[in-house]
Amino acid sequence: MHRLTVTKTDLNLLSLLGNQPEPLRRKLAKARVVPRDRVPVDVVTMNSRVRFTDGGVRRHAKLVYPREADGRGRVSVLSPLGTALLGLSAGQEIEAKFPGGARRRIRVQAVIAQPERTHRPSIDEKLDEALKQTFPASDPFAFALGF
Repeated sequence: MHRLTVTKTDLNLLSLLGNQPEPLRRKLAKARVVPRDRVPVDVVTMNSRVRFTDGGVRRHAKLVYPREADGRGRVSVLSPLGTALLGLSAGQEIEAKFPGGARRRIRVQAVIAQPERTHRPSIDEKLDEALKQTFPASDPFAFALGF
């Protein structure tokens, strides 16, 4: 099994899901955890759009949480395919076991869209940055106030 890269945010959210399949639990236990701003751009993270081959057949999907799966391109991370895709990088492949004992080779061709690439700072992050700009540590006024 490939060692996957997962963001700390994804790991925390995935750990809240009940009834995780054993392959997903094993992958997460061995995962290399990185901050969301440090995940490589070619790694499949939650809510990534990915182009891959499944037994040689080209497909596209978005990796989602179970409630968002729709059978029309939105693949649940709890499904065998979703578990197989999570954490793989472009060019990596894995053999995954599917219901009925079938084994299929999944190969990531490209990560088309990854939420971490387009991360927009939250209002709290923006306020923190504004405070740093407004009250730099060398500012005597900020020093007097304990900033």
